[in-house]
Amino acid sequence: MKKLLKLTISLLGLVLISACGSEYDDDELWSKVNTLDRRVGDIESTLSRLNSDLEAIRIVTTASESGLSVTSVVQTTEGWRVTYNNGSSFTLPNVNNGNTPSISENTWWIGSVNTGITAAGTNGLTPHIGLNGNWWIGFTDTGVPASGLGGDSSITNVPILGVDLFTDGRYYWTQTLNGMKTWLLDSNGHMMPVTGNDAQRPIIRINVEGYWTISYDGGVTYAYILDGSGQRVALSDGGCPCTTYFTTVKVVYPYLILILTDGTILSIRIDGGGGSIPPDPSEPTPDPGPNPDPLPNPTPTPEEFENEVVVRLDMTGIQDPVTKEWLKLYGTGFTNQNVWLDLENTPKGILVFNNDDDEQPTAQVKLDIVFTVDNSGTMSEEADVVARDIQAWAQKLQDSGLDVKFACVGYNDPGWIVGGINFCDASELSTWLNSNGTGTNRTKHFGGPDATRLSTSASRYYRPNGECGAIAIRFADENMTFRTGANRVYINFTDEPNQPNGNTEYSVEWFRDQNNWSPAQGTIHTVYSGSSSSWSYLYNEDPTLMSTYTGGTIFRTNGSFSGVNLDNLTVTEAMKHSYVIYFRVPEHYFDGQPHAVRITVITPDGHVRAQRTFYIVFNSLSTL
Repeated sequence: MKKLLKLTISLLGLVLISACGSEYDDDELWSKVNTLDRRVGDIESTLSRLNSDLEAIRIVTTASESGLSVTSVVQTTEGWRVTYNNGSSFTLPNVNNGNTPSISENTWWIGSVNTGITAAGTNGLTPHIGLNGNWWIGFTDTGVPASGLGGDSSITNVPILGVDLFTDGRYYWTQTLNGMKTWLLDSNGHMMPVTGNDAQRPIIRINVEGYWTISYDGGVTYAYILDGSGQRVALSDGGCPCTTYFTTVKVVYPYLILILTDGTILSIRIDGGGGSIPPDPSEPTPDPGPNPDPLPNPTPTPEEFENEVVVRLDMTGIQDPVTKEWLKLYGTGFTNQNVWLDLENTPKGILVFNNDDDEQPTAQVKLDIVFTVDNSGTMSEEADVVARDIQAWAQKLQDSGLDVKFACVGYNDPGWIVGGINFCDASELSTWLNSNGTGTNRTKHFGGPDATRLSTSASRYYRPNGECGAIAIRFADENMTFRTGANRVYINFTDEPNQPNGNTEYSVEWFRDQNNWSPAQGTIHTVYSGSSSSWSYLYNEDPTLMSTYTGGTIFRTNGSFSGVNLDNLTVTEAMKHSYVIYFRVPEHYFDGQPHAVRITVITPDGHVRAQRTFYIVFNSLSTL
């Protein structure tokens, strides 16, 4: 390409020498020459970057197949510097997320694309980059890639090379053109392996005619890159605006996640296996200061992890009360560690998975959600709105890929349990809500295969002659078939105070004591449309206190529930930003007795200082 440039400049020089008149203005010509020079430089820079990407892909794939692990990942001005446990290292490029979310006319836009997703709501929906490389708004995939054009928008047609796993268990090079992904074939028509003694690394360049070419022999010879119809691929005739083969490079401890332009996902463990739980720290847990904020109840489960028995804690997300941001938690060994765990006053090494990073399936949180719905006469105006929103929200949660099941309990003004359905999927829940008429009748019947059992059990519960959400929650806890290890989430819809009529077992204060309501029994979230005056213990109690005592969230709305959009419930984001904490527990703690587990969260800015001690009974190791 440089030779072409020099030839062009020489010819232009001859034209200039032969031109007549001393006042000839050659600025436009020189501008074109300079533009051409810059374009040649941009193309050479792009080619260098793409070929470096191909070498990085080869190294990553080789490391994955050979069992190497990453010892460090450091972000520099050039990109991500990755070092392996055998001493080898390379730099991955910085990824330019050029399509930026914004709000216009109350709608989310990604770059110049209107997603059609409303931005309304108290807390709004949070844009984030999903594992597929697209921008997501809340639980919705916008389909808009987060990656921009890279450095040079004039490079408009780049053949997308990547890798994929073949049926023989080996990785081979692939080629994507016009949205079609095929195996990259060498000059003999054979698939090109990425690793092994017969491995080959393709090298790409642009020839003097302006066509993309590829070398299968280390740069000795080059052949044209052909599209699906056998045509040569020119430099600038539309197509993929990509100048890097990576759309996403991020650390999701304990993995380095790489997403290639063709959608291929590669992951490598960090720290020699990475999933191992760090050793117990020698440093004490920091002091959170006075009046720490509450934390959500954890669900403890003994689990076999990386060939050792540990305890897994599932918790919903923690929100900064000042900035309203959802915290990303980092455990032992991280310089930005912000969560600590003590077992009986002994600091424990912890491994933390954040659910919003779309990590490995082993870390995904299971969610069992129970809707408890006040279907007394005062709820007649709100009942259809509540049922509609429950159906839409449940379907959206299920479609988002969360491992989630739903149950529902209806209770009336005499305090009776008058309806319910055991755990099911969103479609079954919707059918049940629509099978008994409209209004408050929607939750005044029992459904599902164990409807008779639920109805019989409900008749045994005390009837306090007043709306009592606490009874509905306790009924669900004692009669619904929660999945082992599932994170239990209750959402109570009511417009009245909790009214236990003097019965302490159905008071909101009953949930304050962990001997009554253990951490494993879940968090209670409240959607409340009533007033906040004239509270009285055991008679007209604040129903939101059940959320306060269990670390749940509170959503206050008007008397008609017209402002309720369950997508905007804080619990929605709390579930998306939930996390899993792993830590080792000595075998003698599996004794059926409660043991003190203290969790502390501290942020550097001091806005969030949360600490809570939970008393957890660890299940027998024989349950594994």
